[in-house]
Amino acid sequence: MFNFLKGAKIEHDIKLKEGYIINQNQKGLITANISSEKIEKIIKDFIDSFDCKELYLFIEIPYNLKDEKGNKVYDLLYNNIYFLDNIKKEELKKVIEPYFDILINDNNTNFGVATMDYTYEICKYDFNMMRFISKKSQQKFLEILKNNNVSENKEIKFYWDLSKNEKNEDDNFYEADGKNVYDVINELQKCGLYVGGEWKKEHPF
Repeated sequence: MFNFLKGAKIEHDIKLKEGYIINQNQKGLITANISSEKIEKIIKDFIDSFDCKELYLFIEIPYNLKDEKGNKVYDLLYNNIYFLDNIKKEELKKVIEPYFDILINDNNTNFGVATMDYTYEICKYDFNMMRFISKKSQQKFLEILKNNNVSENKEIKFYWDLSKNEKNEDDNFYEADGKNVYDVINELQKCGLYVGGEWKKEHPF
């Protein structure tokens, strides 16, 4: 059974299948649909695959704005980007462990881990999509996917292949124990997370 992110509001007739494709038009890229219960394990397996390399965490979330009346509004066309740099695997796992649930299940949040030398990167996107990018070798990713029972599927369809509806940000945020992703950002800033800039999205998710 394929489980969607808890924060994702899905059109009833859309069904996704788990699997990955090796992208032919972008060297070193693997794109996958991953059932939600496997995402944390896959990211941890990636982190654990490095012994001495310095890693960094990145989190991308919609602008947190206020309108003229002081009400919170969000801009899904733009993201704030945050980084936590130069961190070893055991410390990184300890830092993000309490926040996996929100980071994974918030359907407006992209987050991932990469090596400081930009050789390897893994990222979770909205609607259960994950991307794996390497400038060196895809073998590490293929082994992780195999160990988590995710197989290649050259005919795979992603959520936005099946839906052209605009996403409603109010329906795709996720809270747990009274906290949301903005609370996570505030808490991680105490551990060294910093604002890295902003960017305009090229697609609706």
